[in-house]
Amino acid sequence: MGRRLVATALLIGVALEAWAAEMPVLPTEGFESGQAAAEAAGWVFDPGCSVEAGAEGSFVRCGPVEADRASAVRLMGIKVKPRTGYIARYRMRSDGAAHHTFGIVNANGVFFVCKDAYATAQWGECALAFRTGEQTEIGLYLGRRYGAGAILYDDVSLVEDDSVRVGDLSPAPNPPLAPTAAEARRGYLVSSQ
Repeated sequence: MGRRLVATALLIGVALEAWAAEMPVLPTEGFESGQAAAEAAGWVFDPGCSVEAGAEGSFVRCGPVEADRASAVRLMGIKVKPRTGYIARYRMRSDGAAHHTFGIVNANGVFFVCKDAYATAQWGECALAFRTGEQTEIGLYLGRRYGAGAILYDDVSLVEDDSVRVGDLSPAPNPPLAPTAAEARRGYLVSSQ
């Protein structure tokens, strides 16, 4: 009986640990309740940024204010564990030609890690994996860097995932390539990586 109780307690502990690792870290439910609720949760909106409703629900729109001037929405003060892996996920698309920046910033607002690229007109799912250093507090930056169009963001989440390692480009990066004997003799190999 004692062994069964210990085994049950261990299984419950493992299940709770796995469940806790998938719990969202963000102190907000997203943008479905509108901009006032997002601001009450701590999101700060630059001019040109707003929460808008669409066919699939509400999303953040970061639009142009002036030619080639960035606009962004930020959420600061997110508590994290030092030396721990995390994955930020989001969906985004462009409404016209635009370049997006999705970033993790330090408590002082300086970028720690970011994804910076042109957006497409179709909703796409993105992930940004990173490990904290000594940080215990970070922020999220959802921005439109430049272009004539707007960037739309939705389904922003942040979860702890300690399987993330330094140098990972995604939660499951491609392994390094092993050169063939001919490539080793030649001294180089050609790869899309």
